[in-house]
Amino acid sequence: MDVGRASDGTSIHVAGGVFSQWPRVLIFSNLLAACEFFRTGLLGYLADASGSRLYGIELNCYKRQVETRALERLESSFLREISVFPRGTVHVDRTLLMRGIGHRWDNRGALCCG
Repeated sequence: MDVGRASDGTSIHVAGGVFSQWPRVLIFSNLLAACEFFRTGLLGYLADASGSRLYGIELNCYKRQVETRALERLESSFLREISVFPRGTVHVDRTLLMRGIGHRWDNRGALCCG
């Protein structure tokens, strides 16, 4: 799946397939635990071009239908940023996929940075 390339050059490519059992080595004990973690953490902030203001956005889904995927390959220009993610700090071995869901992005205001 090619998610694409943003105007700033950020890109992501994901390849994988379905797995039938939840692996034992993951942080979450099962799919329900993973979904609950992300349900309570859907607020994020995006920096403006100057880095002086953060804009809050929150994903609200009307229906959750999550599929688990085994990860064969992940290429992400964002995760390659060593200044953000030092070597050895990111390990991705599975993906959670939501598709065909009704959702909206809600504005959560801006934060000023000094």
